[in-house]
Amino acid sequence: MLLTVGGLSSLLFTACDGEQQPTATAPLAASPPTVPATTFSGVLQTIATTASPTTSPATTTSQAPTTTIPSTTPPEAGPLRISIEVNGGVVEGADGHLVVPRGTEIELTVTADVSDEVHVHFYDFKANVTPTDAAVIQFVADVPGIFEVELEDSRLVLLELEVR
Repeated sequence: MLLTVGGLSSLLFTACDGEQQPTATAPLAASPPTVPATTFSGVLQTIATTASPTTSPATTTSQAPTTTIPSTTPPEAGPLRISIEVNGGVVEGADGHLVVPRGTEIELTVTADVSDEVHVHFYDFKANVTPTDAAVIQFVADVPGIFEVELEDSRLVLLELEVR
């Protein structure tokens, strides 16, 4: 509790059962508004409603949007199906950065207007894609980290897969 007497402020510590404990009598530098002596929860509520929120400096990045798959997806739902299209060097159907929980079963299907190799880095899964045949890669994302999925020869990043 904050006690203000004659413009000087001191802290008064009170035990939970109402017994008065030793007081700290060192004056405070500034005299903040006094909080009415209510219950402990009332003080917390007053502090919570009057405290200003903390903010961090804004950072500007040119990262692609992030999609996070919740870890509460029921196992009977089957694999997470990700479909990506590449037309004229433009990637469609992916948000750029996908976050999945560790252990997620993934089925990645890529169609393209060029012939190339789809490569899931680190996991080292590869499949060929042609204008007439889609590449399909199925795997369990069981290693945490951030991994690129790209058209290997074109060096075109299709997706960043983050496994947590």
